[in-house]
Amino acid sequence: MKKHCTEKEIGAVLMLQIKSLNDFLNLSKKMSADQIAETARLILDSYDDMSFTAIQDCFTRIKMAKAPFDDKMYESIDGRKIFQFLDTYRMYQTEHLEHKHKLEQSKPLEIPDTVTATAMSKIANKLHVEYHLNKARKAAVDKSELDEMIHGWINDFNKLQMDHPNDIKFNYPGAIDDYVNNQMSKYLQTQNK
Repeated sequence: MKKHCTEKEIGAVLMLQIKSLNDFLNLSKKMSADQIAETARLILDSYDDMSFTAIQDCFTRIKMAKAPFDDKMYESIDGRKIFQFLDTYRMYQTEHLEHKHKLEQSKPLEIPDTVTATAMSKIANKLHVEYHLNKARKAAVDKSELDEMIHGWINDFNKLQMDHPNDIKFNYPGAIDDYVNNQMSKYLQTQNK
């Protein structure tokens, strides 16, 4: 992962991927912004051999309940569970590749009709990586800046809640999470322009 962009950029992409997974699973116990940032840093240190695409595929498989995460339900998520997901995904991919390799060895060697498919695949992969790099560069924010923004949004929410004690918008379970997520989305949209 570290070949194509800075650790700050990679960390920002990882935080976005973890936040997306955290939001998607509709968990009773979600990860805090600090947990997300720390988990992203630990992934960066411990899983630097995995590509953005592999990590994104792992999280997509969790969301869609595809192998190796079929029929699993999650009530909570934390850094350890994410590391278990990545380890499970890595073992699954290794087994899948070994199986595929055995099948390839049993087949006679075939030369593709055209090389265009391979060239198109390489171009698509390069564009995919460039897209994520550009997204990471735009979203890269120091952890301290991100913490300050999130704490500011929490303070803003608390003020709104105190100013409007009877307003249902500010007084339901999860209202603060929705408010902070909305503010984060608005911030990221301004960064992508």
